[in-house]
Amino acid sequence: MKNLLLLLLSFLIVVPLYGQQKKLTTSEEQSALVVSSISGGLCYIQKGKKRTPLTLGVSLCGNDILVLETGSTMIAVEPKAVLRYTFKGAYTGSVRNYIKKNEQNCVKSISLKYVDYLLSQAFKGRKNKSGEHEDDEATVFRKAGLENDSIILSLKTIDSLYHTIDSLSPPAKK
Repeated sequence: MKNLLLLLLSFLIVVPLYGQQKKLTTSEEQSALVVSSISGGLCYIQKGKKRTPLTLGVSLCGNDILVLETGSTMIAVEPKAVLRYTFKGAYTGSVRNYIKKNEQNCVKSISLKYVDYLLSQAFKGRKNKSGEHEDDEATVFRKAGLENDSIILSLKTIDSLYHTIDSLSPPAKK
């Protein structure tokens, strides 16, 4: 019983300490870069043995492995930090290492308006829904007098044997 109590007490002390440990990461690993243009050749992202071609709008983090062909240029934007990154030439390695080695040529501070432009370039064509049918509901308000209401107009045209009296009808003539 004493051993069980000691084990339970040590468990209750160790678990909160484990949960409070901070993951040691740099700001580069936490921030995401969005690919906004690729030119001159193909660029790939490599995960294990699988190599996937990069496309516009893909998010990259500092640990991702880039494979750039000779003559290729890739531009990525970091919206949170308002920075533009230019990756050029033949390169194989992590995004973070490329930025560290080429910080003078690679990183440029830009305006928020330019960030918006680069992001629009990155996601250009992705949200094109032309030709699709819409099935959303809509409400239409129209400004018309009570005399032009479709219900009243249809009652005026009915030939009836019965005299209908309601609050909207004109008073009956005697």
